[in-house]
Order: sequence, then structure tokens, then C-alpha cells
Amino acid sequence: DVIDVSKLQLPAGGATWKPRLEVRLLGQDPRKASDALLAAEAQAAGRTREMEGAETLDVRESLFLPTKFSKATFVQLVLRNASPEASEAAVGVASIPLHQALRFNRRDFNEQRLKLSAVGAGSSVGAGRAVAHVVFRCLEVEELQRLQRRITKELDDRRFELQHYQREVDALKAIAAASETAADGGNGGAEGADRP
Repeated sequence: DVIDVSKLQLPAGGATWKPRLEVRLLGQDPRKASDALLAAEAQAAGRTREMEGAETLDVRESLFLPTKFSKATFVQLVLRNASPEASEAAVGVASIPLHQALRFNRRDFNEQRLKLSAVGAGSSVGAGRAVAHVVFRCLEVEELQRLQRRITKELDDRRFELQHYQREVDALKAIAAASETAADGGNGGAEGADRP
């Protein structure tokens, strides 16, 4: 779960800043590479929606990345500028070993605040001091299937409720329209009776 990214700054001069956070799984330590392996193909990846630039990005999105546990695997967070001018350029990066991300201490999740390092034009948005607040969870395939079924059922229930409310609204509109028509007809009859 990506909660937020804080301690950013708005770029000077009105530059366009459309951040999004990408989460990648890599088969080697990106911290040892000069380019942070940003061009390397990820084993799995997910990204948040594009947001408006702000000092704190209130993300609150869940990303699901399928993986097999390995001590050689690393989780990499990449803050990108999704504006057309920047073409998804990376501005900040942070990494953590998968085994450390999935280290749970009597809980079923691991909450982390990871400090980003600025890359590219990252200094212009304060990426060098930014902090990504994330929560790591581990779901078995069966748990994920149960979660998908539950979400599907909740969406179906909500869809049924909305359809029910829409039918009620449509019925009320029809009643109101019929009442207006009847009232107009009644007024016309009364006016006709007054004529000589």
C-alpha cells in the first residue's frame, strides 16, 4: 500500500509537475549501480495514478506485485514526473531488500518510511529529502483470490444499490412530471370555465 510521499516542493518557474510512484521488483541490488538500474527490466511493476504536484502526495493506493520470495530480490520505489514534457522521467528513487520489506513483527504487515534519493531533475522538486510512506503485505494466492472475490461481491452489491436508487429517482421524477402535467391541465380547465 502506498500511503503518501512527503517533504517534496513545487518546482520553480511554474514547471509542470505530475508525479506518480512506481514500485518495481528487481533481481539485484539497485543501490550498487550508478544508474540505480532504472533502465533494467523489472520482474514485476505497478504504479499509482498520476497526481497534481504538491508538497505531500496523498496517494492511498494498493499495488499488487506477483513474486516468488528470494533474498536476491529488491523492491525499488521510483518517483516519476508523468507530465508530457518530462515523459515519465525518474526524479527520486529508494530501494529495500524484499526480505526486509516482508519482515513482519507479530503483525501481518510491515510499515516503512523510505527516504528517496534525487535522480535527474529530482532536486527541483525536493526529491532528495522526500519520504515515501508504504505498507508491505504478503498475500498467498488463495488469500488474493478470496480478496478478489470479496471485492467483486462488494462492487456488485454497490452496483445493485446504485441501480435501486436510480430506479427510485426515476420513479420520483415520473411522479413529479405527472403531477405537473395534471396541475397544468387542471389550471387550463379552470380558466376555460371562467370564460363567457
